[in-house]
Amino acid sequence: MEFTKRRIQTAADAAAIGGATQLRVDTATTNVTSAAQYDSQLNGFTHGTNGVTVVINTPPSTGAYASDTGAVEAIVKRNQPTYFVSFR
Repeated sequence: MEFTKRRIQTAADAAAIGGATQLRVDTATTNVTSAAQYDSQLNGFTHGTNGVTVVINTPPSTGAYASDTGAVEAIVKRNQPTYFVSFR
């Protein structure tokens, strides 16, 4: 699970950087989202596939840059089955 968590963080970082790079060229939200989701896909997490969701917010919805229209927030999630984890 820790390995998957690290990979998801890498995909989210790449998506945020890709989205911010696109934002400098074109401020259209659709293009920023597409660029960010593409970079997440390059890192193995494709939006809408295998329980993966990639949400891009411009400006970010939380954090220190929440009102900064020049910033991009990427949230990558995937449901991870926990076959070997049990609760008693």
